Amino acid sequence: MPCELTIETLKPTIIIGERRKAKGVRNRALRLMPLALGLIALCFDLPVSGQSTLCTGNLGSNIFLRGNFGSGPSNVLLPDPKLAPGYIYQPSPPPNDGYYTITNNTSNWGSFARDTWVKTKDNSSDPNGYFMVVNASLTPGLFYLDTVDVCGSTDYVFSDDVITMNDPATGTFIQPNLSFLVDGKEVYSTGNVPMDRRWHTYGFALTTQPGTTRIVLALRNNAPGGIGNDLGLDNISFLPCGPRIMVPDTTIFCVDTAPITLQAQVSGAAYNNPVYQWQTSTDLGQTWTNIAGAVTTSHFISTPRDGHLFRMLAADGPLNLSTPSCRVNSDVAVLEKKVFRTSINVMICPGGSYSNWGQRFTSPGEYEVRLRSRDGCDSLITCRVQVEDLSGFAIQGPEFVCADSSAVLQAGSFKTYLWSDGSRDSFLTAVLPGTYAVTVTSENGCQTSDTHMLEEIKIIGKPFAVDPVCFGGKDGRIGFEALEGGRLPFQYAVNGGRLQDAPQFAGLGAGGYTLQARDAQGCTFSIALELNNPAPFRLETGGNQVIRLGDRIFMEASANQPVVSYAWQPTSGLTCSDCPNPVVSPDTTTTYWVEAINEPGCVIRDSVLVTVVQVRYVYAPNVFSPNGDGVNDRFTLFLGRGVVEIRQLQVFTRWGASFSNLPNPVRIAISFPGTAVSTANPFRKTFTSGEPSSDLPTEKQRS
Repeated sequence: MPCELTIETLKPTIIIGERRKAKGVRNRALRLMPLALGLIALCFDLPVSGQSTLCTGNLGSNIFLRGNFGSGPSNVLLPDPKLAPGYIYQPSPPPNDGYYTITNNTSNWGSFARDTWVKTKDNSSDPNGYFMVVNASLTPGLFYLDTVDVCGSTDYVFSDDVITMNDPATGTFIQPNLSFLVDGKEVYSTGNVPMDRRWHTYGFALTTQPGTTRIVLALRNNAPGGIGNDLGLDNISFLPCGPRIMVPDTTIFCVDTAPITLQAQVSGAAYNNPVYQWQTSTDLGQTWTNIAGAVTTSHFISTPRDGHLFRMLAADGPLNLSTPSCRVNSDVAVLEKKVFRTSINVMICPGGSYSNWGQRFTSPGEYEVRLRSRDGCDSLITCRVQVEDLSGFAIQGPEFVCADSSAVLQAGSFKTYLWSDGSRDSFLTAVLPGTYAVTVTSENGCQTSDTHMLEEIKIIGKPFAVDPVCFGGKDGRIGFEALEGGRLPFQYAVNGGRLQDAPQFAGLGAGGYTLQARDAQGCTFSIALELNNPAPFRLETGGNQVIRLGDRIFMEASANQPVVSYAWQPTSGLTCSDCPNPVVSPDTTTTYWVEAINEPGCVIRDSVLVTVVQVRYVYAPNVFSPNGDGVNDRFTLFLGRGVVEIRQLQVFTRWGASFSNLPNPVRIAISFPGTAVSTANPFRKTFTSGEPSSDLPTEKQRS
């Protein structure tokens, strides 16, 4: 409850250097500096008096159970620990003005913390240790408050670690300025906290008056918030301080039945009513148990046990002794049994033995031999006896050897070897089938033997080869008809290629091949085969041709082997498309392809380019005398094969008069190649019987 407070001489002491400690309770004397993190309010039922020197004796357990904020893998502690009255807990860092966060590292924080705050973890060796980050509010106020139980007439020391979060390299900031409060009353002001990216430890010591039962600790921010005034807080420690209690760190004993006595030396400031209690731990200090009747500075142990821990508690009166926050602990004493331990491993042969230390060992097992030294301490020798087991020894190697090959037999790792052929290596290269034996001797002198049967594998194959049907074809085949010898299954390959399960290889052209069969033991049989081409199938077409428009030409296709079928393309303009010599009369230049198939089914193609000269030939007499005397009376027009129609014909007299104006009509004959002669007046076609036309005029006639 609130109380009247009289503050006399509370003098902080300057720290010597810095500290970093692991999370947990300290059990050592402290040298501290003024607390630079805030104002701690100490509320007592009676006044508090200060002392100018810190604790030089032993310390008790930390009364601030939450003072180091714990440890955990999550970057931010959840849920709200409710440590800061007047401040709001912010689980999403960084905290804003008037907020705080419990974290184990600020290195990955974003927002303004990324650019202007230092990157730090807590002030301990724990990689997941938490600490408190405070972004001071805009107005002064409390940001830490805790209440602890204490005892009267007891010395205590307080320490705390603090760091300014603002990075001085990124700008100018307001420095934290803190005060310690006792029940709302200031007892110490820190001034500005250094801004140097480092943790600092501050503290002071005090003595409670008789009857004090409770302490309220509070920290207040004096500087305004805004740009700066951000800090980290860690390792708040409030521990009882007592006299210096020295016990031996390690007590050596030799025999479990020999009792020992632990003696504590108490010095320094003495209690008015000192009381003591010895404790022991069998779980490496995790838990401690009071020892009944062990209430003096010496403790008699009738039956010491190796590894047991002991410590002595001290307090001012029985009530304080029963209260953890009012007593101090001595250093820890460890019992260690002095035994000189050694071990030896012995290997004996079957039926053999090993003798030492007056004993003889004939069976496998682990034996302990205890020897007593002159000073009464034991020497413990562990003798591990093993019988060397060579029953599983066997020659390692294949059971078969391929014909014209060799096999390597291995005898393992031993000291000596003797093979049946007299060789003394760890291996034997066998080139012949038969039975091989070896005797081996181990490093321990034990011997054993083994034999190995080696059988020869000889493979004989019957191959086949089918030549390609056509010249240059890829339908040749090779393979095995049968195999004798070897171990199933077989695999097959050609020319050292990839192995396959089928014994045949198809799609081969003419050439030389190596056919190989390989059995399950890796033995092989190889044979060389040759595939030959048949005679080439050739087709002749006589070469390219040139014709005049309207002419015809005979195609000529001939082969050097009997042909079962021909096929010409394109088929238009051909007298036949499946004969060797079709007649063609194309209107335009055309490439004709002919495909021939012989009796084995080989196919060959060739082409003929027929070039058509686009010229239409017409021959007419330059004079005739249509006077009816029977001589040269008829006008005959001779046409080449390229002419199929006369669209206009005019005949003139020597004086240029049109023949159509003559008084008597004139008979005109038109001779189309292969047709009857047509006679008619100009522009009026009448056809009469006439004699067939002859071939086109010669060059001489045309001229």
